[in-house]
Amino acid sequence: MLLDQNGGWVDLPVGEDTVYYRVYDACYNVTEVYIVVHVRDHTEPVAVCDRNTVVAITHNGYSWVPAEVFDDGSFDECALHHFEVRRMDRDFCGGVGEDDWGAEVGFCCADVGKMVMVGFKAIDHSGNEAICMVNVEVQDKDRPLISCPPNITVDCRFDIDREHLEVFGKVVTEQNAREKIVIDPRYWHNIGGHPQDGLAEDNCPPEVVEEQDYGGLNQCGLGYIYRYFTAVDQQGNRSEACYQVITVVNHDIFDGNDINWPDDYETSDICDPDQLIPERLVYPYDRPVTNDDECSLVGMSYHDHILSPTIPGDPCFKIIRVWKVIDWCQRDINNNVLIWQDTQYIKVFNRIDPTIIRVTQDTVICSYDINCRPIL
Repeated sequence: MLLDQNGGWVDLPVGEDTVYYRVYDACYNVTEVYIVVHVRDHTEPVAVCDRNTVVAITHNGYSWVPAEVFDDGSFDECALHHFEVRRMDRDFCGGVGEDDWGAEVGFCCADVGKMVMVGFKAIDHSGNEAICMVNVEVQDKDRPLISCPPNITVDCRFDIDREHLEVFGKVVTEQNAREKIVIDPRYWHNIGGHPQDGLAEDNCPPEVVEEQDYGGLNQCGLGYIYRYFTAVDQQGNRSEACYQVITVVNHDIFDGNDINWPDDYETSDICDPDQLIPERLVYPYDRPVTNDDECSLVGMSYHDHILSPTIPGDPCFKIIRVWKVIDWCQRDINNNVLIWQDTQYIKVFNRIDPTIIRVTQDTVICSYDINCRPIL
């Protein structure tokens, strides 16, 4: 306060101020003195927070937010100097600890979907400070991207383990984790593209969800296996689905050359055709032998036609056995199951002459019929 001849007030700023007093007489002689006044601010500012704030993770997986973002009208009677901010949890996202006040605060993928408590501090020019708390909801608004392994065609003799289809490739979340797809070279196969794992990308590592559909396989294991892949991040954002098709084919199809038909058979002294059924014959007369495998579903049947002799020298009887072999895994252009047929001839000869075991005595019978009709 400075008092002149009329009285008055003067504003002194915070800090060290020098106040001069001058006294004049009627002849304008003057005397001057001064005093030093130290003005100090001991009043804390008022910190006003944006109590609930949403922060989005950026493309690199982090988000650094300046302290002033959390201010919602903080003030001081003199003047505010700056703001500071810190997380209230310890050692998160590589931070040093809860005592680290700074001009900005960091959030990372581990925070997505959580409420993070943040301290906000308002500081005036005298170092007085006030603190309030902010609830920060951390979100990830980026949608993941995904690419699938290439389509693969493989021979049906390849052992497909439904619990481990990763042999046909997988989807990883890091570029350096991608591996080359290698199929056992003993089995025919074809890879329709670059033989490498698929990749799911996002600013925060997503989870890869795989679904499998075996409805495209028939009873012989031929057809299509579909693998659907989707990437889902912590926020629940989902990528578009991609899919891989595994085509299972028979690269060496069963045909007539894979059938060894039974040989024709001749025998003697057998009177009962039931003694000549396939179960009572031996190789190579019993039944067809097929060179089939897990890619075929082969069945066989037969039908007998039994013929009696018609002229001297013919077999005692003859069996015409018609064999049919069917592969349920193959159909023709009309969707009919493929059938192969062959005829086996079984001949039975009787090479033993009959034996008369009893001879009747001579007998004389007289007929008195004038017409000589037979005697009964």
